[in-house]
Amino acid sequence: ALFARVRSLARLKAMTDGANAVLELDDRLRRYWTHVENSALYIRKSSRMAELVELVAQRPAITVRGASEALNISRQAAHSLIQSAESTLLLRETTRGKSFRRYVAAF
Repeated sequence: ALFARVRSLARLKAMTDGANAVLELDDRLRRYWTHVENSALYIRKSSRMAELVELVAQRPAITVRGASEALNISRQAAHSLIQSAESTLLLRETTRGKSFRRYVAAF
C-alpha cells in the first residue's frame, strides 16, 4: 500500500511539473507574440518581416539561404532582413560562427 501511494504521489508530481512547464511556455510564447506585434508597428508595410516571423514559427531554425529560398528574395535581402529581426530581438543566432549561421525565434 505504501509503494502504491508513493507511486501515485510521484505520478501527481510529474503531472504538476508538466502542467507548470506548459504554462511557462505558453507565457513565453504570448510575450514573444506581443513583442512581434509591437515591433511590426514600426516596420514598413512592404517589409517581409511578417513572412520571416511566420517562417521561423514553422521551422526549428532558419539560415539566410533557407530564408532567401522560402521568401523568394536574394540572399543579401534575406541577410539584411534577418539582421533587422535580430536587432529588434525577434531572432537569435544559435551558432556563433562566421558561416552557416542558424537563427531561431528569440522567446
